Amino acid sequence: MTDNPKLEGQAENLKRDTLDALLTHVRSMETPWSKLSEQDQQDKIEALDRTATNLVRRAVHMAAGNGFEHVPATIQNVQLKSNKDGPFIEGKMVSAFTQVNYERLGDCFQDSVLILMVDAETYMANDTLPDADPDEPKMDLQDDEDDAGEDEEEDTKALPAPVEALSGPDDDDVSTDEAA
Repeated sequence: MTDNPKLEGQAENLKRDTLDALLTHVRSMETPWSKLSEQDQQDKIEALDRTATNLVRRAVHMAAGNGFEHVPATIQNVQLKSNKDGPFIEGKMVSAFTQVNYERLGDCFQDSVLILMVDAETYMANDTLPDADPDEPKMDLQDDEDDAGEDEEEDTKALPAPVEALSGPDDDDVSTDEAA
């Protein structure tokens, strides 16, 4: 996959973790999708959306870091300043307080670092979530009536032509053997 063994290990873990996350959702379903209520389907869609969002963020951070130490952070303030050496940019970043983030930032204190601008949101469409199946599907009566009308026409075409009623012996135009 890659020449970087650290990144390759992360990629393999990402695949396994993705599969585990999806299987967790599938295994938690006690009822088949088609039998879930619309609200239960919507809840499952939202849970899967959160899982997908977390997995995309992790993949982007992994690929952007390319095996280098990195700390996910948010830039909260940027100012243009100046001193005797000339103008410079001063910024404030905020990151989650974890032991790993603390150690990584502490290890590079007063060192020169490269800030790589990658936003995981770039890789997530702003599409709306899929709709759950309605509890009671709409009945399309218009199409049913059209279909029924076509069937009736076909049935009528298949029937033999109507036979006129036979005249009885009292009719004047009917001759019998007795009259002859």
